[in-house]
Amino acid sequence: MNIVIDIDNTLYHLDVIDKVSSLLGLDFKTEDVKHWVYDKEHINGFPKYFTDLVFSHFDDPKYMGNLDIYLGAKEKLVQWKSEGHNLYIISARKPNVTISTVKMLNRDFGIGFFKEIHFVEHKTDAKITLYKDLNIDMVIDDNPIDLEKSCELGIKVYAINNRYTGYNNIIVDKCLKIYNNIKKVNGIGDIEL
Repeated sequence: MNIVIDIDNTLYHLDVIDKVSSLLGLDFKTEDVKHWVYDKEHINGFPKYFTDLVFSHFDDPKYMGNLDIYLGAKEKLVQWKSEGHNLYIISARKPNVTISTVKMLNRDFGIGFFKEIHFVEHKTDAKITLYKDLNIDMVIDDNPIDLEKSCELGIKVYAINNRYTGYNNIIVDKCLKIYNNIKKVNGIGDIEL
């Protein structure tokens, strides 16, 4: 089986809201984010100075290359690889953090663990195009737009129900009513093939 795994808030915990809040002595939490807005104007109504610092972390190779893997995720991927499945990473991370990201993946999984690692432009259909080109059978992601498009293609989908996906749940719940190829899970470790 050809399996795609997303990185942020799917395989690795992106704790940027909590981290920036702590740095500034504020009380914002990841759970406060109901919707990400990528135009740097605001995230969920947070102050602009806070949002600017959050987005600066997405450009920081040191931060983006030193995240913690979710509990149970590594063990599950090692199991699937040993069973002969092809594992792909496809992420919309920015070009300036791709080297640190690959180093992080190699550190945690070893060089050559993933069949291929792809970085695509955010807010495009690049992920979906790759899913088709790579004959992907299963997608694990937290991005509701990509998940919905994957369902439409008939790809088996596991929607990660992380702490900031209040808005994601609206789309995922809609997909659950329409498609029989999607399941909502709390983490990769919960998935049984």
